[in-house]
Formats: sequence, C-alpha cells, structure tokens
Amino acid sequence: MQSKLAAKVVSSFVRKQSTTDVPHGSDLSSRETEVLRLIAQGYSNQEVATQLNISIKTVETYKARSMEKLGLRSRVEIVRYALQHGWLGNT
Repeated sequence: MQSKLAAKVVSSFVRKQSTTDVPHGSDLSSRETEVLRLIAQGYSNQEVATQLNISIKTVETYKARSMEKLGLRSRVEIVRYALQHGWLGNT
C-alpha cells in the first residue's frame, strides 16, 4: 500500500514540476526545438550540425538561445526538460 501511495505522490510531483517550474517551450522557434530535441537524445553539437546541415556555431547559437529562454543551464537540464515534455518518448 505504501508503494502505491509513494508512486501517486511522485507522479503528482512530476506533473506539477513539468507545468509550473519550467517555462513552456512554446517560446522556442521550431529550429530551436529541433536542436534541443536532438541534444536531449544525446547527439553532440557536431552530430546535430551534420544532421540539420548547419554549422556547429549555428547549433551552439540555437542551443544557447533556447537554454536562455527556458532558464536551463546544462545538458542534463535539457534532458530533464525533454523528459518532462514527452520529447523522448520514441527513443
């Protein structure tokens, strides 16, 4: 019984976190979202650049701009954001 209660509490906390603590990604451009999704999936900046046919500097710019808009400070936070918003469901 305690494990069911704990699961409910954790589930509720995660839902609340994803809707209140992290700004919503709707402020991101489609390219910023695309870059962040690839980074969250574990691709390096070079791999993202190659996949999207853009320069590494452009990837870094999109990444930095996106992170600033969302208040994220690291790749770990990008992955956490992606998990909270269902971006990694198919990986």
